[in-house]
Amino acid sequence: MKTARALVVDDDPAILEVLEMRLQSMGLDVALAKNYREAVTLLDDRGFDVALFDLRMEPVNGLKLMEAAHERQPRLPVLIMTAHGTIDNAIEALRQGAFDYLTKPFMPEELRGKVGRALSARRWARDRTLLKAVGEALGSSGTMERVLDAIAQATVEATEAQRVVVFLLEDGRLVPMASAGAAPG
Repeated sequence: MKTARALVVDDDPAILEVLEMRLQSMGLDVALAKNYREAVTLLDDRGFDVALFDLRMEPVNGLKLMEAAHERQPRLPVLIMTAHGTIDNAIEALRQGAFDYLTKPFMPEELRGKVGRALSARRWARDRTLLKAVGEALGSSGTMERVLDAIAQATVEATEAQRVVVFLLEDGRLVPMASAGAAPG
């Protein structure tokens, strides 16, 4: 399994140092940037699984950076950080597409929890997209029932779910086509 990659952008070198250390201790590969230009260069060079952007940076703030990041990586979960946290700032960041909001100084448990949730959401979105593509491609083949049964079984094993049901959308309705795992009880 590949190591998750995090991009941290803050104009305060001390914050960068602390976040690098904390995120590496969580097993993440961390890239650091001090400003918008450095961050965009990194975003253009490689993909990331989670990003943490300071809200207040000059000349371009974290919300504008998040916009640029989402142009390059639309499903990238971004945590907006600020030492000047207000409810209005948090609502605006979330409204513009932030995954969540961190107020500095943040507790290590809060950082770990929010980054963990962001990575889980990223994995879920990626896996859902992949499963949908596989299902659509295989669903058009002549052995659809066997393929869908295999997809359901593989999904149970990969996600440790108790039960999986594979549906197809036909004429605007969801139709169950295959299932695997424990029967509903």
